[in-house]
Amino acid sequence: MSYFDLKIWILARFSWLQFEKNLFDLIQFSCLLFIQSNMLC
Repeated sequence: MSYFDLKIWILARFSWLQFEKNLFDLIQFSCLLFIQSNMLC
């Protein structure tokens, strides 16, 4: 594996981790909203 391939792999891996974290935050946020709206009912 060349340095260039490694660099691309690391970038892809990092952006995927960022995406996963954002997705998790989004799910948590929507769950909180859902719970709050249920409490208001």
